[in-house]
Amino acid sequence: MSLCAQCFQEGNHEGHDFNMFRSQAGGACDCGNSAVMKETGFCHRHGSQAQLNKPEVPPDLLAIADALMPRIFLRFIQHCREHSSESLNQVLEAMEESSLFLDLMQELSRLGAAMRNTMTKSLCNPKVYHELTQGSSRHQDAEYLTQSRALYDDALKSIPFGEVPPGYEDVATLNGPLVHKTFLDEIVFWTVKFEFPQKLVCLLLNMLPDTEYEVSVGVSVILHLILVTP
Repeated sequence: MSLCAQCFQEGNHEGHDFNMFRSQAGGACDCGNSAVMKETGFCHRHGSQAQLNKPEVPPDLLAIADALMPRIFLRFIQHCREHSSESLNQVLEAMEESSLFLDLMQELSRLGAAMRNTMTKSLCNPKVYHELTQGSSRHQDAEYLTQSRALYDDALKSIPFGEVPPGYEDVATLNGPLVHKTFLDEIVFWTVKFEFPQKLVCLLLNMLPDTEYEVSVGVSVILHLILVTP
């Protein structure tokens, strides 16, 4: 469990053991997540009581975010694909190039449940992922989309699938290739392949208070265990 300094100071943690550290790349805060901590430790801004008598966000207020968010995630995975065949040092440079983007996404995820829900809907929607990554031969960027897809396919083919243990021959994820159905799946793939860039990991962790996302990211991580097991 981890808390940001503000939530820790404004919550009830009397008698608790804790360690404090300063992160250079931000971090995840579990305040408000009842699956991780008791509500008695939530600060006044989080938890079910904090939402009482608060008006719902008007749908049209988030309309632009709903339209843009999938395309923002699309551009990020395209950036990852463009650097998929490079050395680790070059990959680290590529992640540094995306540092401001990841900072922006972390700030958006901290704006509250409404914005976070908009982000997780984009990440976990198979239809949106398919439509934006497959494109159409008539699309004005069809040539670029084809090249991006080829880089992605090459990255998937580069994954070494070892000998399948007896009794697990029918487990698809052990036989390859990996099948990604959402932006979340592909982003988890790049997170593992690029050896867990800190800001990207923090972004994925920041959205865990969303229950449906929490389940989806857990499934996606399990899907990619083949990349980190010897």
